[in-house]
Amino acid sequence: MKILFCIDSMTKGGAERVISNLANMFVNEANSEVYILTLLKGDSAYQLNDKIHFDSLKIKEGKKNILEKIFSVLKNTKSMRKYIKRNSIDVVISFLPRASWYSAIATRGINTKLIISERNDPASIYKSTFQRKMYRLIYNMANGVVFQTNDAKAFFSKKVQRDSVVISNPVNDIFFDCKNVKERKKTIVNVGRLSEQKNHKLLINAFADFSSKYPDYKLIIYGEGPLRNELEKQIADLKLNNKILLPGIVDNIKDKIYDSSMFVFTSDYEGMPNSLMEAMTLGIPCISTDCPCGGPREIIDDGINGILVPVNDKDMIVASMKKIIEDDLLDSFSENAKKKMKDYKIDIINKKWKEYIDFIIGRK
Repeated sequence: MKILFCIDSMTKGGAERVISNLANMFVNEANSEVYILTLLKGDSAYQLNDKIHFDSLKIKEGKKNILEKIFSVLKNTKSMRKYIKRNSIDVVISFLPRASWYSAIATRGINTKLIISERNDPASIYKSTFQRKMYRLIYNMANGVVFQTNDAKAFFSKKVQRDSVVISNPVNDIFFDCKNVKERKKTIVNVGRLSEQKNHKLLINAFADFSSKYPDYKLIIYGEGPLRNELEKQIADLKLNNKILLPGIVDNIKDKIYDSSMFVFTSDYEGMPNSLMEAMTLGIPCISTDCPCGGPREIIDDGINGILVPVNDKDMIVASMKKIIEDDLLDSFSENAKKKMKDYKIDIINKKWKEYIDFIIGRK
C-alpha cells in the first residue's frame, strides 16, 4: 500500500506530529510505502524514518491578485496530480484546509482514494457562507473523513457523516512515563500558540484576580505567536512581570510542567487539544473552557478528572482555580485524569487509523 500524507508544512504542531507518528508506524509496522508531500518548502521538525519519501511542492507565498491565485492553484494541483500518478499512490491523507483543497482537486477523476483529516472546529474556521459551501463541497468529494470530535462531524452532511469516523489525537508515550509528584510547585501552566484562538488574555486576567488571594503562585505560558507583544504589555500593565512568564517554545516540555499545580486551558475553539491531553496524561489537574467543537468535553469528566468552564468566563476560571486548591482536589483529579488518558496511547490510536484506511481502500 502506498500512502501519501499532505500538509502545508512539517513545522512543530499537532497535525504535523500526528503525521509523523502515522508515517513512522506505517513504514515500520504495516509494510507500506509512505510519502509526505508539503505545500511549502522546509524540513520536518519531527524525526522521520529514512524510508519515508519527503518532498515539497515549494509553493511561493506572498500577495497575489485573484487571477494569480487561481493560476497558482491550478499549476500546483497539476504538479501534485503528476506526483500522485507517478508514484502510484493508493490513498492521499490531507491535514489542514489548504492541503485538503489541493488534495481534493489533485485526486479528482483518478484511481486514488482521499481521506481528509479535520483538525479543528469547522464552524469557527469556515466563517463565511462561501467558505462553508466550498469546504462542504470538498468534503463531499473525499472518500472518507477523520474527525477529532463528534461535534465537528455533525457540522457536515449526512453523506460525509456516514463515510467518516472519529479518531482522537494520540498522546506520545513519553507523557505516560512520568515519575510520581510528591509535592507540586506553585505554578499554573498553559501550552499553546500565542494567538487569538487560545485567548491567553483571558487567562492572564483570571490569574491577576486569583493572584490577589494566592500571591505565591506563578503563571507560565509556553509557546510563541503573533500576540506576544500584546500579552507582554498586558502583563506589564497589570504589574505582574515577576509572576507571569512567557518563556516561548522549549524542549522537553514534559519536564517543565509535570509537577505544576494546574493546567488552565482558555481556548475559544479547538479540535482535540494536544497540550490539554498531555497535561492530563501527566496527571496535572486541568481546567478547560468547554469550547466548540467539543474536544475538552470528550476527555474531561467535569468534577471528576478536571473542570469545564464556559468559554470566555473569567469569573468561573478564577473560581475553579480556587476550588482545586481549597477543596484539595489535586490528587483525585490527577489520578482520574491519568486513568482516562490510557485510551489515547499511540498504538491504540494508530490501530484505529490503520483500520479506517484499510476500510476506505478496500471499499469499491
